Amino acid sequence: MLRQKLNAENLVLLLGFCAFFYIISAILGTVNHYNPVPFWDMWSGYLVFFTDAANDPTIWWSQHNEHRLILNRLFFFIDIKIFHGTLIFLLVVNYLLIFASYVIFFLCSRETNRHCEHGSATHIINCLILILLFSRLQTENFDQPFQAQFFLAQLFPLLSFYLFHRSVKTSTPSCDGVTSEDSEIVDASCDGVTSQDSEIVDMSHDALKSKNSKIVTPSHDGVHLGYFTLSCFIGVISVGTMINGILTLPLIAVLAAVFKMPKKLIAVPTILAAVTIFFYFRNYAANSTIADAVLHPVDLAQYILSYLGNPFYHLLQSKFIAQIAGLLLVLSSLFLLFKNIKNPHEYSLQFALLAFIFYVEISAVMAGFGRLSFGIDQAFSSRYATPLLMSWSALLIIGAPLIVKKFKNFTLLFILVPIVFLPSQIKSLKPNQNEIFERKISALAAELQINDQKQLYKICVPEFILTKIKPAIEQHLSIFNNPEIKDVNQLIGNVDPDNFTTKCTGNLEKITTIEDQKYLQIQGRIFEPTSNSTPKIIHLNDSKNRIIGYALSDKNQGFKGYILKEFSNQKIILKGFEPNCELQLIRNE
Repeated sequence: MLRQKLNAENLVLLLGFCAFFYIISAILGTVNHYNPVPFWDMWSGYLVFFTDAANDPTIWWSQHNEHRLILNRLFFFIDIKIFHGTLIFLLVVNYLLIFASYVIFFLCSRETNRHCEHGSATHIINCLILILLFSRLQTENFDQPFQAQFFLAQLFPLLSFYLFHRSVKTSTPSCDGVTSEDSEIVDASCDGVTSQDSEIVDMSHDALKSKNSKIVTPSHDGVHLGYFTLSCFIGVISVGTMINGILTLPLIAVLAAVFKMPKKLIAVPTILAAVTIFFYFRNYAANSTIADAVLHPVDLAQYILSYLGNPFYHLLQSKFIAQIAGLLLVLSSLFLLFKNIKNPHEYSLQFALLAFIFYVEISAVMAGFGRLSFGIDQAFSSRYATPLLMSWSALLIIGAPLIVKKFKNFTLLFILVPIVFLPSQIKSLKPNQNEIFERKISALAAELQINDQKQLYKICVPEFILTKIKPAIEQHLSIFNNPEIKDVNQLIGNVDPDNFTTKCTGNLEKITTIEDQKYLQIQGRIFEPTSNSTPKIIHLNDSKNRIIGYALSDKNQGFKGYILKEFSNQKIILKGFEPNCELQLIRNE
């Protein structure tokens, strides 16, 4: 027994260390991939939203693709208004949301294993959940500031279902006013009681209730109204996460019916669901790809199973295994539903977690109808890993009693989980410096409103950048407030007041014709010899010291920027800043 205890304790320590590593490595990965330049959807959903919201409040409720991102837009507003649009706040929010999800799972796990004979089981399950939740299989959601809605769209429904469980569990008559300190007394008074002992049981309950008289639990027909109200309230808020958030209230209504709540209470989430769905789809622009999904049911089924098996594809690089894993999740949830359906009050927590799993599974169906036109492989996008990692975490908690019962049989599996996830965790730690630098050059092209199709496409559709973001440039929002980018468009044509005595070394490597009528793209290398470092910013000046171009530099990539066409064949002075130096080039072509 001592050896088994030591083994279990050692396993807890090992998995605890692994969980800590996964948390730290996830954060480090995001730090290493941090890029201040908005990417793709952020240009419309983040910057243009902010500039348009000042004149049009209805934009808060407007569609972004098929979603109404009210909560995400609140974070966007805070990031720009308070944190100057650096995007760091949004990345921090991503981690706070996933940690909040862990807190809910922790509460569920603690409750499931409260009377567990194997004291280490709760700690082990919690460590495994931390490893799943902070796995960088979902790197897109961790590293992209726009992706908070993926965490919100899982967190709020999960919280709503958990609160529903509390509304049922808290109101259980046999446990009213009983603290954990009295659990043995409660067990004694609840189990094996004959009719002759009823008065004694009543007296014991009255004594315990008197002891805890400060605890007030308002209830209606066995339902804790406070928790039930909060559950419905969070269900309403879920509508403002993503489109699948509209599923929360209908599922709460189904749970209320399964638990045979009074009709008045069942009507509350039912009516709220009808109202929110009505307003959600009022003036809604439907996705035209739904009909295509209906016409291809086999492809739709493959997409759904691929979506539900998303993490396994990233772990094993097998589409077939991923689809089998997706099918296993569906069958497991259905099995647990039918197994416990006759005694819902006894398994209220399991039903809450099952409701979350069904929520994710129905979300997969919705994604299939909306995204099948992009191909089945689109279901393997890393952003879809988040809801599935949370679903498997929920299933892990539901299966905790079996894990405890067969603890020895699961020991190898416990150790394998962090090992299997490790390669993707380490791989994503390495920063892609080339991508970070190229996006900054794209932001420079946006600041100067230069039609460089290939470069602009690295951050968004070029036509959108050239027609929609001028207000953001003028208001110096986000990347346009970055010292390397800010007001560059006002520098061109001005006389550079600085003269540096230190000479740079370097060369001009390439001048490329682009779609723009005024500018050419320019590339090369420049170094300050004394410190052997690369200037961050480069002014391209003519013989009269007028600024005729601008470039940014990276020690590995060299410098890259733009120069006015009319001066490209003249003498060019490269003036570097931080460190300061000059290099004179003569180009005759």
